[in-house]
Amino acid sequence: MNKFLGNSIFNFIRTKMTNKYLISW
Repeated sequence: MNKFLGNSIFNFIRTKMTNKYLISW
Protein backbone atom coordinates (compact mmCIF):
# COMPACT_ATOMS: atom_id res chain seq x y z
CA MET A 1 0.00 0.00 0.00
CA ASN A 2 2.73 2.47 0.97
CA LYS A 3 4.74 1.52 -2.12
CA PHE A 4 1.72 2.08 -4.33
CA LEU A 5 1.13 5.50 -2.77
CA GLY A 6 4.76 6.46 -3.37
CA ASN A 7 4.51 5.33 -6.99
CA SER A 8 1.34 7.36 -7.46
CA ILE A 9 2.99 10.52 -6.11
CA PHE A 10 6.10 9.92 -8.24
CA ASN A 11 3.97 9.45 -11.36
CA PHE A 12 2.00 12.61 -10.54
CA ILE A 13 5.18 14.69 -10.15
CA ARG A 14 6.68 13.19 -13.32
CA THR A 15 3.51 14.00 -15.28
CA LYS A 16 3.48 17.57 -13.93
CA MET A 17 7.13 18.06 -14.89
CA THR A 18 6.49 16.61 -18.35
CA ASN A 19 3.54 18.95 -18.85
CA LYS A 20 5.68 21.89 -17.74
CA TYR A 21 8.34 20.97 -20.30
CA LEU A 22 5.74 20.53 -23.04
CA ILE A 23 4.10 23.88 -22.30
CA SER A 24 7.50 25.61 -22.06
CA TRP A 25 8.57 23.97 -25.30
